Amino acid sequence: MIFSCLQMAWGIVLMKYHDPDHLQLHIDTTFKMPMWTCNNTVVPRDNVIVLDIPVCMEDTLKEWMNKLRISLASYAEASGVAISFAPNFTNSSASGQETASDRELEVIMDADRQLNSHLHSEISADRFIGHLKKVYEALIYDEQTSIKDINILLREEQLQLLYTFNQTRCDYPKDHTIHGLFTRQAAANPEQIAVVCNQESLSYAELERKSTQLAVKLQSRGVGSGSIVAITADRTVEMVIGLLAILKSGAAYLPIDLRAPEALTRMILTDSGTLLAVSKSLSHNIGVELVNPYDPLSYDNEMDEGAQLLSEGCASDLAYVIYTSGTTGTPKGVMVHHQGVINFCCWLGAKYRMAKIPRILQSANLTFDASVESIFGPLLNGGTLYLIRSELLLHKGAFRNFIDKHQVQIVPLVPSLLSLIADDNKLESVQVVITGGDILEWELKDRILKRGYKLYNHYGPTEVTVDALSSEVEEDRVTLGKPIANTRIYVLTRWLQLCPVGVWGEICIAGDGLALGYLNRKDLTQEKFIANPHEPGQLMYRTGDIGRWLEDGRVEYGGRIDDQLKINGILVHPETIRKHLMTYPAIIEACVMGVNFEGKTKLFAYYTAEGSVATTQLREHLLLYISPAILPSKFIEVAQFPVNLNGKLNKHALVEMAGV
Repeated sequence: MIFSCLQMAWGIVLMKYHDPDHLQLHIDTTFKMPMWTCNNTVVPRDNVIVLDIPVCMEDTLKEWMNKLRISLASYAEASGVAISFAPNFTNSSASGQETASDRELEVIMDADRQLNSHLHSEISADRFIGHLKKVYEALIYDEQTSIKDINILLREEQLQLLYTFNQTRCDYPKDHTIHGLFTRQAAANPEQIAVVCNQESLSYAELERKSTQLAVKLQSRGVGSGSIVAITADRTVEMVIGLLAILKSGAAYLPIDLRAPEALTRMILTDSGTLLAVSKSLSHNIGVELVNPYDPLSYDNEMDEGAQLLSEGCASDLAYVIYTSGTTGTPKGVMVHHQGVINFCCWLGAKYRMAKIPRILQSANLTFDASVESIFGPLLNGGTLYLIRSELLLHKGAFRNFIDKHQVQIVPLVPSLLSLIADDNKLESVQVVITGGDILEWELKDRILKRGYKLYNHYGPTEVTVDALSSEVEEDRVTLGKPIANTRIYVLTRWLQLCPVGVWGEICIAGDGLALGYLNRKDLTQEKFIANPHEPGQLMYRTGDIGRWLEDGRVEYGGRIDDQLKINGILVHPETIRKHLMTYPAIIEACVMGVNFEGKTKLFAYYTAEGSVATTQLREHLLLYISPAILPSKFIEVAQFPVNLNGKLNKHALVEMAGV
């Protein structure tokens, strides 16, 4: 058996695609071509011996070839099968006939399609061949290069990933502040209704006047540039007044959730250095001075004096701090500047034509950065925000009556609340439904689309000012979409190299929406906001999310890097298994996660189903897609999935449900 350079290149391409710990080399004892697989792909064939070949991406090509020779020599000695290595130089004939190398490329491509296409189904045949040739050239001419450093991308592919997919440059008033743009809207549309809550409403002129009066009061209490002022998430007209007043005073706002434990609130207030809060609900012994936005005395001042006190500030000023625990469980304050919010709101207004469809629902908790979308999105684009009481979000009928009564046109809802509109006749006033903040399930997506709604999926961590990617959801698949204005997306290897289209990597984000970092956490800021290797002089944020580019420039979500597990020696992406589980007809929602069970990490699959579903049926279904070695240990049916205060899946509660 002759082992060619192209066959070696095939194995290395699989390493570059999947970063495995081992490859499987399938040797046909009838002397046919050896074949490569990874992730323990099962190949049930006679006369095939499978060798497990360890992978070290730090090895040079020469080191890896030597290790491969040693492994094959041991096998040859034990089996009596002679194996030799031959370089595979390509020579095109003068007549233009197909060369042996061309034929071998086709054979390898066909074999990979049969054995590994389920692992990289989004990689086109042309790209695969191009990557093979690039590795082949490195094997011939550059064997001292480490495997991790081989660049398998063609020049046009690099340009596509860096520039074509990231053509997002767009003009906007980047030198303005949030409150400065609002003041301009108020001057242009003074009688336009800005905010509605219950039976109360305020015009732009009234909101401008009241927020300025409260800002003067805040400044009289020592608030100014560099201050952080807390505000409770009451979802009232006074909350909106308070937000604008804090910004006008030169400070940044810090939302506080009254449902959170008092110990957490105290920790956040202390960590942020907050000395004053705009609230009537916080305890007077919480440790900060309180200004009650519902008290008429808070607005009792002379406007002329206020005009002298107030200054607009600049776009680089801190606008808000939102504390998020992320995946660590330890709250950290994300600092977002005015420019990031202005860029996002200008994109939002243009994307959803807010000048023509201005009525938008405000349902997100203020401590969730989606609230920026539904508060400042309309206010900076001349629209009207409709504040809905929390209890109305718990009752479908009441919610639908609210939308009908106010003729709301744009409805942002987290996925856990989409059921409010999923099963009844379409609400006629609603022209756009926006979701984000958690995984949008396929089945739920279908229910929304069947009602006739235009559904958009948004993606973005708090660290990039609300959203970085957006997609109009279609019937074929759910994706994160394409980058929004002045945003660049990179899908990178763990060595920060560009992943080819169709290859999973870490989603990294750069652009004008990038946050200033974490408050009082210089170490964590430097860890997550790093120098952008593909844009010198700029920073990018490492999200910790897994994604891949699709051919049309959309990004598909693949789970969290933190969620990756080693099960029976195999690297497992729980999100991939969840997606396969969701293809079973009776499954409505599903979650697959690693759980510490009896001292070992086990995969548990949680699901809701329509009707009775046997565990054996789910196991058999998953075996159509994955190896038996990574089947979930337990399948647990739940009545409904628990969510946290922001409407996201509460995985800690799921662990408790399992009785672990």
